[in-house]
Amino acid sequence: MGYVVNKIRLYSMDDNKSYNICLPEDDEIMFNKFKNVITEMNNFTFDGFEQNNRLKCEKCIYEPLCSFSALKGEINDNRT
Repeated sequence: MGYVVNKIRLYSMDDNKSYNICLPEDDEIMFNKFKNVITEMNNFTFDGFEQNNRLKCEKCIYEPLCSFSALKGEINDNRT
């Protein structure tokens, strides 16, 4: 994405600690997966997109407004 990343750290609010995470290029398999995710993000379009994950839609605050909801015709019909 154009940013230089020197280290990755995750902060845990549960124990108030930071944890160092290996950079993706330190693990060839993970680095290839990481590059694939970035490529998919860059190439994503909504043309032909269809959401199939019902659980994701059930927990989404934007679901009532979403034209891609996997719950179309189920929950939406009960809201009127």
